Amino acid sequence: MSLFWLHLGILVCGLALIAFRKGLFGQFVDSVRVNGRTMFGVNFVSEGLSAVAYMVRDYAVLLAPITIIMTLNGYQPVFVFVLGIILTLLAPKLVNEKIKPRHLIHKGSAILIILVGTILIAGTV
Repeated sequence: MSLFWLHLGILVCGLALIAFRKGLFGQFVDSVRVNGRTMFGVNFVSEGLSAVAYMVRDYAVLLAPITIIMTLNGYQPVFVFVLGIILTLLAPKLVNEKIKPRHLIHKGSAILIILVGTILIAGTV
């Protein structure tokens, strides 16, 4: 049921953007004309992967306590960041993550906040 409300909220926000930003719909139409097949192909693959990820997460919830699964779900930015760095070093033409020291400090501090929050939550349970 929550997925219904999530998608309804996305629809309302999209309609609001189109209503209040006059040039946005024209830009969307132009994008579809120029890159329609590529755009919809990438979107199809992305939505397919998202659906598989949701099914795997929901299956994991059946097997383990929900608190553990949802806590691990919170570490997704860590995995994306680490994979981004690895792919930037191994395949810079494929992925380009900003890995200058100031970017690493900024992103690392955000990950540290996630870790500290998890420790604080675990300490209160």
